[in-house]
Amino acid sequence: MTDDTCKYSAYILKDFHPSVFGETYVIVTAIKDARGKYDAEYFILMQRPSETLMLKAFEDVGNPNLIDIGPVVDLDIPLAFALSEAEHDLFPLLGKRAAELNDPDLADLHFRWKQRDAPFVGWRMRGRFTDQLMEIKDSTKCTSLARRLNLLAACRT
Repeated sequence: MTDDTCKYSAYILKDFHPSVFGETYVIVTAIKDARGKYDAEYFILMQRPSETLMLKAFEDVGNPNLIDIGPVVDLDIPLAFALSEAEHDLFPLLGKRAAELNDPDLADLHFRWKQRDAPFVGWRMRGRFTDQLMEIKDSTKCTSLARRLNLLAACRT
């Protein structure tokens, strides 16, 4: 989803044994603020060992003093940056989970993200990640994502 000032995408973790993290998703956002600066966020949702949300925000991702990703000219660049950072930050979690499962070979597994439509309604219908979605709604700077999650929250019983 996108508007003039923000965009978000959702991905599912593929090619990975479900016993490690269970259903795992990442939502990435890109935001152009009023000053014309670009920010990004990621939200990783994991089912195992318990439903967990990991989130991180990045300000002014086009600032060459912060990171060197080249000139930011649209929302797709900070989106890609957020996805790359989420993937990078998943590796230590994979090592920790491999130790918990007493299977060191898990730490060397490869995975990929597959883009998909945001599965929020499906999660809601199955009772999955409901608290985490509300935390995302309250913390994201992407107004279109917050609006969509606010509509979902209004449907809660």
